[in-house]
Amino acid sequence: MGSNDTIYHFGVKGMRWGVRRYQNADGTLTEAGRRKYGNDISKRKVKDVRKQVLAGAKSGKIKSKSIQNKIKKEADNSKEGLEKRNIDSSFESIFKSAEARGISRNKVVFDRSTAEFYNAVQDRYNKKLKEVASKYTDELASVALKSLGYNDTKAGREWLKKNKFMDW
Repeated sequence: MGSNDTIYHFGVKGMRWGVRRYQNADGTLTEAGRRKYGNDISKRKVKDVRKQVLAGAKSGKIKSKSIQNKIKKEADNSKEGLEKRNIDSSFESIFKSAEARGISRNKVVFDRSTAEFYNAVQDRYNKKLKEVASKYTDELASVALKSLGYNDTKAGREWLKKNKFMDW
C-alpha cells in the first residue's frame, strides 16, 4: 500500500454528528445563533425560516388563531360566504335524505352541472377568503415574528411576504 491510501478527517474539534451550532431542532436559534444572526429575520436563510415557521405553526407556538378567526368570520359574512353556506346546507339536506334511505354519503352521485356549480361557488368563496386574508398579512407577519423570537420590524414583515411565508 502506498501513502495515498490513507484517509484523513479534519473535522471541527468538539463537534458532534447531528448537533447544530446555530439552530435547535424546532428551528429556533441557539444562543450562538442569536449572537451570529441577531434578531433580524431577514439575515436568515429562507430554508431555515420556512422550517421554523412550519414547526411553529404546527406546534401552536405562532398564536394566530384570533387573526385567522377574524379572516374566516369576515369571509363568511360576505356575499360569497352566504352563497357557500346556502349551497352547503342544500347539499347537507341531500346527503341526509340519502342516508335516511340507506345510501352512504360517498355513494351519492351528482350530475356534471351540479358539481361544476358547487365547484364554482367554492372557488368564489376561496378567492374571497384569500382577498380578506391579504388585508391581514402585516398583522399575521407581526404575530409570527414575535412568536418566533424575532424583532417585529417592517423589513422583517416585508421579508416574510416576499418569500411567500404569509400564504398559510
